Amino acid sequence: MMRAPNPYSPDQPAWHGRFTFPAYDPIYADHFPHAPVVPGTLIIHAFRQEATRRGWQVSGIRAFRFRHFVTPGTYAFTLTPTEYGLGCTLTRTDEIGNAGKPLATGELAASPARQSERCSRQNDMPAHNVRKNREEAHAHD
Repeated sequence: MMRAPNPYSPDQPAWHGRFTFPAYDPIYADHFPHAPVVPGTLIIHAFRQEATRRGWQVSGIRAFRFRHFVTPGTYAFTLTPTEYGLGCTLTRTDEIGNAGKPLATGELAASPARQSERCSRQNDMPAHNVRKNREEAHAHD
């Protein structure tokens, strides 16, 4: 399947921030008891929500790799515009902006949303909610 490239420029800056996955979330009772690990789907959801908050329309995910277990806590993220979407990297908090070892990497199939789509999406989805009514994981610039 051929993908259409984004209006991409190599001069576009990467975005850096932090995701927090609180240890008291009840999801860790099942994932995993006595050794909590943040589910990969929750990490991907955090990236999707941050991309949407920054005005991108996400149409899918590709090639996410989880290189190390991610325990509850605060982690640095980087979103980098690419020719076909947004590159995603999750690292330890103290490695923000540095070339530290990634904990998770992947790419969102995404494109910049039109202005009208951005306005309606910002009204529908609060930026601080990563998982509705249950999760307080959120991104901070």
